[in-house]
Amino acid sequence: GVEIKVRVDNQELKKKGLRKVYTIQARDTTRVLHDIDLGDPGLYQISVRVWDAKFKRILINTTAGDERYFFVASHQDVEVAKTQLASGVRVSGKNVISPLRFDPPDLRWESVQVLPKHALRGEKLKLRLNLMNAGGDIVRDILAKVQYYNVKQPMRKSVIAMPSVHVMAPGEITTFDLEYILPDDQLLGKYQIIATVDPDNEIEELKENNNAAKSNVIKLSDIKLLLPTDKFTFEENGLFLFQWDSLAFSEFKIQVGVDEKFEDSGSYFDLPQGNRWIADKELVPLAGELPGMAMGLMRAKEKNQLYWRVIGRQASGRQAVSGINRFSITPVSSDSS
Repeated sequence: GVEIKVRVDNQELKKKGLRKVYTIQARDTTRVLHDIDLGDPGLYQISVRVWDAKFKRILINTTAGDERYFFVASHQDVEVAKTQLASGVRVSGKNVISPLRFDPPDLRWESVQVLPKHALRGEKLKLRLNLMNAGGDIVRDILAKVQYYNVKQPMRKSVIAMPSVHVMAPGEITTFDLEYILPDDQLLGKYQIIATVDPDNEIEELKENNNAAKSNVIKLSDIKLLLPTDKFTFEENGLFLFQWDSLAFSEFKIQVGVDEKFEDSGSYFDLPQGNRWIADKELVPLAGELPGMAMGLMRAKEKNQLYWRVIGRQASGRQAVSGINRFSITPVSSDSS
């Protein structure tokens, strides 16, 4: 629930405000636009509240000092201003009009978001970057630079895009929606996106040290585990479903065990068993395998935690191993009656 409150000379104008429920996807950014008629003179104060969907509980409120203000002059205000400008300031016996001065512009990133957080080599990344002019004056011909880098090699950055904006007014937000496909031979590991506005420092700004922002960390691999998610719990008599994704491999098998590093061959087993591989990217084990073999392995090794991973194989024979997720099985309680 989003509420925009409008006050004029400390009097709330409910008819000019807004109350509306929005649906926002996880990790997404939504811009709420609301037209306000500034026809009546006075000092306007704009503030925002975020409620639950039924407008019963406030989640976020504009803090004091962060409100936005707009002044609409009356006819009398204009006449007074004209008189003051006409009188000006006396310098060496002459009237000199004092020029109206604004704070310089101030460009900063409201957010830098990247999806998915776990990407495959060759998969398309979707970037959403929100750039704001938080200063007091307009700014023209704005250039930005978007790069990515491996967190272990922060000095080796590669340029993704160089978006630009012709003009931005004070308080305006510009959104860049970009897409990028990481190369198939990109080094595996963890990556971040860094966005820099005015990279050559050609624009005079109120603050010069807030022009760069980093995204969330992106994990890059060849095999991505989907289900079960880490720390998932199966019911013993429920459905056991394993899903994963890969663009680099065509054949797969999963391994389930009680060894979190899969170093002891007696502490895990393959599915499908033996030399069989599957082309599908999901597997529903037989009841004798899961929960059967897994429960037996936990009893034999006196463990209550299970782990799973996926092995991928190409036609050439090259193999790769995914990361490891944890899961557990809740036994069916016996009926004492």
